[in-house]
Amino acid sequence: MPVPPHGHVLTYLDTVSLGLGIVNMRSLRGDDGPDGYLYHVTTRTELETIQARGTVLFSARAPLVLTERNGVPAWLADMMDITEPDGGQGDVPVIFRVKRFAIDGLVENDPDRTRRYGVSFYLLTGVAGQD
Repeated sequence: MPVPPHGHVLTYLDTVSLGLGIVNMRSLRGDDGPDGYLYHVTTRTELETIQARGTVLFSARAPLVLTERNGVPAWLADMMDITEPDGGQGDVPVIFRVKRFAIDGLVENDPDRTRRYGVSFYLLTGVAGQD
């Protein structure tokens, strides 16, 4: 996926181009190192909306938060602590991943979450980084 020229801001990305895939949460461990993907933890309902739409929406004001593989277990644990399931399947946490190379120029470091979790976190803002 080509990176837009500096100054151009994207607000959505096609899920097929991103290589969006669902990840089995049991397959991730805290000692797993980085791989060629960035990960996002969300709810089943939100993931179904993304899949139906066929795009991942984001903005500089509401960026999509992403992490490397080793950041997922702590994020998932935090999400499980604050989510109070209503008995339905919509609140069930799910993990998806996107190809890192497809968005590398469109993410910024997230120093607050990186410091909090001790692993790299990123914000998908859609603003192309400078060369």
